[in-house]
Amino acid sequence: MLGILFTNSLIGFYIVQDGRFKVVSPQFRQISGYNEDEVIGMPALTPVLPEDRKMVREKAIKMLKGELSSAYEYRIVTKGGDTKWVMETVASIWYQERRAVLGDFMDITERKQGEEAIRLLAYHDSVSGLPNRVLFNDRLTLELAHAHRNQQKLGVMLLDLDRFKEVNDTLGHSGGDKLLQAVAERLTSLLRRSDTVARIGGDEYMLLLPEITGMKDTAKVAPKILEAIREPFMIDGHELHVTTSIGIAIYPNDGEDADTLMKSADIAMYSAKHQGRDNYQRFRQGRKRWRRKRAS
Repeated sequence: MLGILFTNSLIGFYIVQDGRFKVVSPQFRQISGYNEDEVIGMPALTPVLPEDRKMVREKAIKMLKGELSSAYEYRIVTKGGDTKWVMETVASIWYQERRAVLGDFMDITERKQGEEAIRLLAYHDSVSGLPNRVLFNDRLTLELAHAHRNQQKLGVMLLDLDRFKEVNDTLGHSGGDKLLQAVAERLTSLLRRSDTVARIGGDEYMLLLPEITGMKDTAKVAPKILEAIREPFMIDGHELHVTTSIGIAIYPNDGEDADTLMKSADIAMYSAKHQGRDNYQRFRQGRKRWRRKRAS
């Protein structure tokens, strides 16, 4: 009966005894890339991605004790070096008059890739690949909690490209998108790994700079950004000269929650626009709330 199950099932099966593979089905070998001679006697956790081994061991023990009823998911590394996602259940059986573990699993890599694609669409900008407004808000909220707990400051910077509409009018939306992508690359290259660059819509980018000492830190970053954006961009054979206006808000001085900080940065950015563009301004209480004009 077990032999028929192993041979005809579309799911991969294996038997583990004393922590090593004793029997594997053809489907197991197909998914893992190992032939039978290579896998028999191999430690059961060897194909499992090292980062997932502790979790797999704990889940398997819980399932064998009856504490876990649902299948669990983890990653394996095939013989060829590819990473695949599998979903597995295990059960205790008798094999050759001794206790053993019967495991079954199936390849769910395509499903996981689809889920990842959906997640990326939900939290990342489709043009630049940067985090979008939703993900930026999530990260800002987390960093605000960290800053509050550790009595630290953080900076929020809003960048708006000057006269971006003229680029779209000249090169079309395709050329405009390429410029947005190039700007995203330059911004990312300037910041720390702990910082976040997001495109929140149109020609606007939001920067999150955690664990700063105050305005002097953002005052070092902002001129570098202005200078980097001034460097010409080559888009579809055209040399584009672009500038940006930057608004800066600092936690907790300019706001203690995400919405207030972003609004403060927005007010400061429009102050920079009215100061002649291609500059940065820090939010100040009582500053005039400039009315948005989309010509930018």
